[in-house]
Amino acid sequence: MVRRESPTPIITLLTDFGTSDGYVGVVKGVIAGIAPEARVIDLSHEVPPQDINSAAFLLDESFRYFPEGTIHLVVVDPGVGSSRFGLALFSKGHFFVGPDNGVFTSVLDNADVHRLDEPEYWLEKVSDTFHGRDVFAPVAARLAKGYSLGVFGPEYENPVRLILPEPYEVDGEWRGKVVYIDRFGNLVTNFSQELIESITAEGCYVVVGGPGPKWPLCHAYSDVSVGENCALVGGFGRLELSVNQGNAAERFGIKVGETLSLRTCSRVD
Repeated sequence: MVRRESPTPIITLLTDFGTSDGYVGVVKGVIAGIAPEARVIDLSHEVPPQDINSAAFLLDESFRYFPEGTIHLVVVDPGVGSSRFGLALFSKGHFFVGPDNGVFTSVLDNADVHRLDEPEYWLEKVSDTFHGRDVFAPVAARLAKGYSLGVFGPEYENPVRLILPEPYEVDGEWRGKVVYIDRFGNLVTNFSQELIESITAEGCYVVVGGPGPKWPLCHAYSDVSVGENCALVGGFGRLELSVNQGNAAERFGIKVGETLSLRTCSRVD
Protein backbone atom coordinates (compact mmCIF):
# COMPACT_ATOMS: atom_id res chain seq x y z
CA MET A 1 0.00 0.00 0.00
CA VAL A 2 1.41 3.38 -1.06
CA ARG A 3 0.18 6.68 0.34
CA ARG A 4 0.34 9.97 -1.55
CA GLU A 5 1.16 13.34 -0.08
CA SER A 6 -2.18 15.09 -0.64
CA PRO A 7 -3.98 15.48 2.73
CA THR A 8 -7.37 15.68 1.02
CA PRO A 9 -7.73 13.26 -1.89
CA ILE A 10 -10.18 14.26 -4.61
CA ILE A 11 -12.55 11.91 -6.42
CA THR A 12 -14.54 13.21 -9.39
CA LEU A 13 -17.73 11.51 -10.57
CA LEU A 14 -18.77 11.36 -14.23
CA THR A 15 -21.89 9.27 -14.91
CA ASP A 16 -25.07 8.96 -16.94
CA PHE A 17 -27.13 8.35 -13.78
CA GLY A 18 -29.00 11.66 -13.69
CA THR A 19 -30.08 12.99 -10.31
CA SER A 20 -33.72 11.93 -10.03
CA ASP A 21 -32.86 8.50 -8.59
CA GLY A 22 -30.59 7.58 -5.71
CA TYR A 23 -27.76 6.14 -7.79
CA VAL A 24 -25.35 9.02 -7.35
CA GLY A 25 -26.10 9.24 -3.65
CA VAL A 26 -25.32 5.60 -2.90
CA VAL A 27 -22.06 5.77 -4.88
CA LYS A 28 -21.07 8.71 -2.68
CA GLY A 29 -22.19 6.72 0.36
CA VAL A 30 -19.88 3.84 -0.51
CA ILE A 31 -16.98 6.23 -0.96
CA ALA A 32 -17.74 7.95 2.36
CA GLY A 33 -17.81 4.62 4.16
CA ILE A 34 -14.33 3.69 2.96
CA ALA A 35 -12.59 7.06 2.56
CA PRO A 36 -14.50 9.70 4.53
CA GLU A 37 -11.58 12.08 4.13
CA ALA A 38 -12.00 12.17 0.34
CA ARG A 39 -13.51 15.23 -1.32
CA VAL A 40 -16.04 14.13 -3.94
CA ILE A 41 -16.73 16.49 -6.85
CA ASP A 42 -19.56 15.97 -9.33
CA LEU A 43 -18.21 16.48 -12.82
CA SER A 44 -21.51 15.56 -14.48
CA HIS A 45 -24.33 13.07 -14.09
CA GLU A 46 -26.11 14.16 -17.26
CA VAL A 47 -24.11 12.26 -19.87
CA PRO A 48 -26.73 10.92 -22.33
CA PRO A 49 -27.57 7.35 -21.27
CA GLN A 50 -25.03 4.78 -22.50
CA ASP A 51 -23.18 7.45 -24.51
CA ILE A 52 -19.57 6.34 -24.14
CA ASN A 53 -18.26 8.82 -26.71
CA SER A 54 -19.73 11.83 -24.89
CA ALA A 55 -18.34 10.59 -21.59
CA ALA A 56 -14.90 10.14 -23.15
CA PHE A 57 -15.07 13.67 -24.56
CA LEU A 58 -16.07 15.24 -21.23
CA LEU A 59 -13.39 13.33 -19.35
CA ASP A 60 -10.68 14.38 -21.79
CA GLU A 61 -11.74 18.03 -21.66
CA SER A 62 -12.09 18.14 -17.86
CA PHE A 63 -9.58 16.02 -15.96
CA ARG A 64 -6.61 18.32 -16.58
CA TYR A 65 -8.24 21.12 -14.55
CA PHE A 66 -7.90 19.06 -11.35
CA PRO A 67 -4.75 18.66 -9.24
CA GLU A 68 -2.41 15.79 -10.00
CA GLY A 69 -3.32 12.72 -7.98
CA THR A 70 -7.06 13.27 -8.48
CA ILE A 71 -9.07 10.07 -8.94
CA HIS A 72 -11.64 10.18 -11.75
CA LEU A 73 -14.48 7.68 -11.38
CA VAL A 74 -16.38 7.23 -14.65
CA VAL A 75 -19.55 5.14 -14.82
CA VAL A 76 -21.11 5.16 -18.28
CA ASP A 77 -21.37 1.43 -18.68
CA PRO A 78 -23.84 -0.11 -21.16
CA GLY A 79 -21.89 -3.39 -20.92
CA VAL A 80 -22.31 -3.75 -17.15
CA GLY A 81 -22.66 -7.40 -16.14
CA SER A 82 -21.12 -8.65 -19.40
CA SER A 83 -17.61 -10.00 -19.97
CA ARG A 84 -16.15 -6.48 -20.21
CA PHE A 85 -13.44 -5.76 -17.63
CA GLY A 86 -13.16 -3.03 -15.07
CA LEU A 87 -10.04 -0.89 -15.04
CA ALA A 88 -7.95 1.23 -12.71
CA LEU A 89 -5.15 3.22 -14.32
CA PHE A 90 -2.67 6.02 -13.83
CA SER A 91 -1.96 8.48 -16.63
CA LYS A 92 -0.79 12.07 -16.94
CA GLY A 93 -0.57 12.43 -13.17
CA HIS A 94 -4.14 11.27 -12.53
CA PHE A 95 -5.95 8.07 -11.55
CA PHE A 96 -8.97 6.71 -13.44
CA VAL A 97 -11.47 3.99 -12.51
CA GLY A 98 -14.31 2.58 -14.60
CA PRO A 99 -15.31 0.12 -17.31
CA ASP A 100 -13.10 -1.06 -20.14
CA ASN A 101 -15.31 0.24 -22.94
CA GLY A 102 -13.24 3.01 -24.51
CA VAL A 103 -14.21 5.79 -22.13
CA PHE A 104 -10.54 6.23 -21.19
CA THR A 105 -9.25 6.34 -24.77
CA SER A 106 -7.68 9.80 -24.51
CA VAL A 107 -5.53 8.88 -21.48
CA LEU A 108 -4.42 5.37 -22.44
CA ASP A 109 -1.13 6.28 -24.14
CA ASN A 110 1.75 5.48 -21.75
CA ALA A 111 -0.75 4.66 -19.00
CA ASP A 112 -0.22 2.14 -16.19
CA VAL A 113 -3.40 0.08 -16.65
CA HIS A 114 -4.65 -2.66 -14.31
CA ARG A 115 -7.63 -4.98 -14.65
CA LEU A 116 -9.94 -5.18 -11.65
CA ASP A 117 -9.65 -8.84 -10.69
CA GLU A 118 -9.62 -8.83 -6.88
CA PRO A 119 -13.15 -9.02 -5.37
CA GLU A 120 -11.81 -8.51 -1.85
CA TYR A 121 -11.62 -4.80 -2.67
CA TRP A 122 -15.24 -4.61 -3.88
CA LEU A 123 -18.44 -4.67 -1.88
CA GLU A 124 -19.35 -8.08 -0.52
CA LYS A 125 -22.40 -8.37 -2.76
CA VAL A 126 -22.02 -7.26 -6.37
CA SER A 127 -25.05 -6.48 -8.51
CA ASP A 128 -24.94 -7.46 -12.17
CA THR A 129 -26.29 -4.03 -13.06
CA PHE A 130 -24.58 -1.61 -10.65
CA HIS A 131 -20.80 -2.00 -10.78
CA GLY A 132 -20.49 1.74 -10.25
CA ARG A 133 -21.60 1.24 -6.65
CA ASP A 134 -20.27 -2.25 -5.95
CA VAL A 135 -16.94 -2.38 -7.81
CA PHE A 136 -15.73 1.00 -9.09
CA ALA A 137 -16.64 3.18 -6.08
CA PRO A 138 -14.84 0.90 -3.57
CA VAL A 139 -11.74 0.83 -5.78
CA ALA A 140 -11.75 4.62 -6.21
CA ALA A 141 -12.16 5.06 -2.46
CA ARG A 142 -9.24 2.74 -1.74
CA LEU A 143 -7.09 4.65 -4.20
CA ALA A 144 -7.97 7.72 -2.15
CA LYS A 145 -6.75 5.81 0.93
CA GLY A 146 -3.42 5.31 -0.80
CA TYR A 147 -3.69 1.77 -2.14
CA SER A 148 -1.42 1.05 -5.11
CA LEU A 149 -2.86 0.00 -8.47
CA GLY A 150 -1.26 -3.42 -8.35
CA VAL A 151 -3.41 -4.69 -5.49
CA PHE A 152 -6.57 -4.46 -7.59
CA GLY A 153 -5.40 -6.79 -10.35
CA PRO A 154 -2.75 -7.49 -12.99
CA GLU A 155 -1.40 -5.12 -15.59
CA TYR A 156 -3.57 -5.02 -18.69
CA GLU A 157 -2.15 -4.36 -22.14
CA ASN A 158 -5.15 -4.21 -24.47
CA PRO A 159 -7.82 -1.86 -23.16
CA VAL A 160 -10.64 -0.89 -25.51
CA ARG A 161 -10.03 2.26 -27.55
CA LEU A 162 -12.58 4.36 -29.36
CA ILE A 163 -11.88 5.52 -32.89
CA LEU A 164 -11.80 9.29 -32.45
CA PRO A 165 -12.33 11.25 -35.69
CA GLU A 166 -9.77 13.87 -36.65
CA PRO A 167 -10.27 16.82 -39.05
CA TYR A 168 -8.82 16.38 -42.52
CA GLU A 169 -8.28 18.46 -45.63
CA VAL A 170 -9.78 17.56 -48.99
CA ASP A 171 -10.24 19.59 -52.19
CA GLY A 172 -9.06 22.78 -50.53
CA GLU A 173 -11.42 22.68 -47.55
CA TRP A 174 -11.30 21.20 -44.06
CA ARG A 175 -13.82 18.64 -42.90
CA GLY A 176 -14.63 17.55 -39.38
CA LYS A 177 -17.44 16.20 -37.24
CA VAL A 178 -19.78 17.16 -34.44
CA VAL A 179 -18.46 15.25 -31.41
CA TYR A 180 -20.61 16.55 -28.54
CA ILE A 181 -23.78 18.56 -27.88
CA ASP A 182 -24.03 20.51 -24.64
CA ARG A 183 -27.21 21.32 -22.70
CA PHE A 184 -27.58 24.64 -24.56
CA GLY A 185 -27.70 22.83 -27.90
CA ASN A 186 -24.27 24.06 -28.96
CA LEU A 187 -22.65 21.68 -31.46
CA VAL A 188 -19.07 21.02 -30.34
CA THR A 189 -16.78 19.92 -33.17
CA ASN A 190 -13.38 18.25 -33.42
CA PHE A 191 -11.78 21.44 -34.79
CA SER A 192 -9.33 22.59 -32.12
CA GLN A 193 -8.66 26.27 -31.45
CA GLU A 194 -5.11 25.82 -32.73
CA LEU A 195 -6.30 24.35 -36.02
CA ILE A 196 -8.93 27.06 -36.48
CA GLU A 197 -6.35 29.79 -35.89
CA SER A 198 -3.98 28.23 -38.40
CA ILE A 199 -6.41 27.71 -41.29
CA THR A 200 -9.06 30.41 -41.11
CA ALA A 201 -9.20 33.84 -42.65
CA GLU A 202 -11.65 36.71 -42.92
CA GLY A 203 -14.90 35.60 -44.50
CA CYS A 204 -14.78 31.91 -43.58
CA TYR A 205 -17.92 29.93 -42.87
CA VAL A 206 -18.77 26.50 -41.54
CA VAL A 207 -21.33 24.43 -43.45
CA VAL A 208 -23.06 21.30 -42.12
CA GLY A 209 -24.54 18.70 -44.45
CA GLY A 210 -23.38 19.94 -47.85
CA PRO A 211 -25.61 22.89 -48.86
CA GLY A 212 -26.82 23.35 -45.28
CA PRO A 213 -26.96 26.55 -43.23
CA LYS A 214 -23.94 28.87 -43.04
CA TRP A 215 -22.21 29.49 -39.71
CA PRO A 216 -19.99 32.60 -39.89
CA LEU A 217 -16.89 32.55 -37.71
CA CYS A 218 -17.27 34.88 -34.72
CA HIS A 219 -15.51 35.67 -31.45
CA ALA A 220 -18.63 35.84 -29.26
CA TYR A 221 -22.34 34.99 -29.46
CA SER A 222 -23.15 38.70 -29.43
CA ASP A 223 -21.34 39.18 -32.75
CA VAL A 224 -24.63 38.14 -34.38
CA SER A 225 -28.22 39.08 -33.63
CA VAL A 226 -30.41 36.99 -31.35
CA GLY A 227 -31.55 33.90 -33.20
CA GLU A 228 -28.74 33.97 -35.77
CA ASN A 229 -26.07 31.33 -36.34
CA CYS A 230 -22.44 31.69 -35.35
CA ALA A 231 -19.35 29.49 -35.12
CA LEU A 232 -16.85 30.25 -32.38
CA VAL A 233 -14.26 28.65 -30.14
CA GLY A 234 -16.04 27.82 -26.89
CA GLY A 235 -15.04 26.82 -23.38
CA PHE A 236 -13.83 23.38 -24.48
CA GLY A 237 -11.27 24.98 -26.78
CA ARG A 238 -13.13 23.53 -29.78
CA LEU A 239 -15.07 25.17 -32.58
CA GLU A 240 -18.77 25.24 -31.64
CA LEU A 241 -21.77 25.90 -33.87
CA SER A 242 -24.33 27.92 -31.99
CA VAL A 243 -27.46 30.01 -32.26
CA ASN A 244 -27.33 33.21 -30.22
CA GLN A 245 -29.77 32.58 -27.33
CA GLY A 246 -31.14 29.54 -29.17
CA ASN A 247 -30.63 25.78 -29.48
CA ALA A 248 -28.71 24.87 -32.62
CA ALA A 249 -29.18 21.12 -32.25
CA GLU A 250 -32.96 21.36 -31.97
CA ARG A 251 -33.39 24.01 -34.65
CA PHE A 252 -31.46 22.14 -37.33
CA GLY A 253 -31.82 18.54 -36.15
CA ILE A 254 -28.06 18.06 -36.18
CA LYS A 255 -26.68 15.12 -34.21
CA VAL A 256 -23.31 13.89 -32.99
CA GLY A 257 -21.34 12.37 -35.83
CA GLU A 258 -22.56 14.67 -38.60
CA THR A 259 -19.91 15.97 -40.99
CA LEU A 260 -19.15 19.67 -41.41
CA SER A 261 -16.95 21.68 -43.74
CA LEU A 262 -14.93 24.84 -43.18
CA ARG A 263 -14.96 26.93 -46.35
CA THR A 264 -14.07 30.41 -47.50
CA CYS A 265 -16.83 32.85 -48.26
CA SER A 266 -16.36 32.39 -52.02
CA ARG A 267 -17.15 28.66 -51.80
CA VAL A 268 -20.59 29.10 -50.24
CA ASP A 269 -21.93 32.38 -51.59
